[in-house]
Amino acid sequence: DRLLFLRERANGVYGVNAYFASMLLFDLLPMRVLPPFFFGLMTYQMVGLNEGTEYCLAWFVATLIATNVCASCMCMAVGAAARSVAAANVIASLCFLAAILFGGFLLNKDQIPAYASWVNNLSFINYGYEALVSNEFADNPRTFTLTSGWNSSTLPNEVPVPGEKVLSTFGFRAGRVARDLCLVCAQAAGFAALSYALLTSTGGGPWTALADYVGNRKVRQRLESRRRGPGTNAASADPPEEASPGEDGSPVTPARGVAGIFSFSFGGGGGGGGGG
Repeated sequence: DRLLFLRERANGVYGVNAYFASMLLFDLLPMRVLPPFFFGLMTYQMVGLNEGTEYCLAWFVATLIATNVCASCMCMAVGAAARSVAAANVIASLCFLAAILFGGFLLNKDQIPAYASWVNNLSFINYGYEALVSNEFADNPRTFTLTSGWNSSTLPNEVPVPGEKVLSTFGFRAGRVARDLCLVCAQAAGFAALSYALLTSTGGGPWTALADYVGNRKVRQRLESRRRGPGTNAASADPPEEASPGEDGSPVTPARGVAGIFSFSFGGGGGGGGGG
């Protein structure tokens, strides 16, 4: 898509505003908003999630949509910055791996080292996952049962605990659904603004220098050669030689190559050769 955008923008087919608006309307809306919306509506009651309040379903669907849109905007920003598909795939995969690793799936939030906490704060999956689990366990009328494999005669095999205790066990905090959802939306808007800035500054500026460092420079070289046009190469060639007067007094410029051979062979024949 980036190569197609650069080529058609160079040809004057459309600008950055039209391309970016079409991406938001015809990629984010049908592919990133509608699927999670219908998925949440159909599966929430079937799975048997939290039915404590009437807003739980709305928070669940809104969190799915916001997280999906944020991931798509991040991929748009990476694709606008990278100069090749291979580089974009590598960078996007690393970003997703870091976001998932510090998102609460594989590592409890309380066990994250202090020097790596900034990655946890930048992970949009962390905020989206915390919003989902907080929406599920906080203010839930059900009593959850934790089963343990310990061998103890004083503790029962099944311990009933409230939902807030489950959240605190894994390092999450209750009552952060709205806050986490706003942070995910803010990151999505930031990624969208970054992708727009990268598309706008394509062809020059500091963003191009960064993109050249990340990817390759083939696209830029092709665009520069296309902007010069076919006459630039001829102008940048050897300077033309001065015309010397011929036998009849008219200026004669020596030609080169195959055209030079014919000009020297037939050029001295007067106007008849030129007319032919």
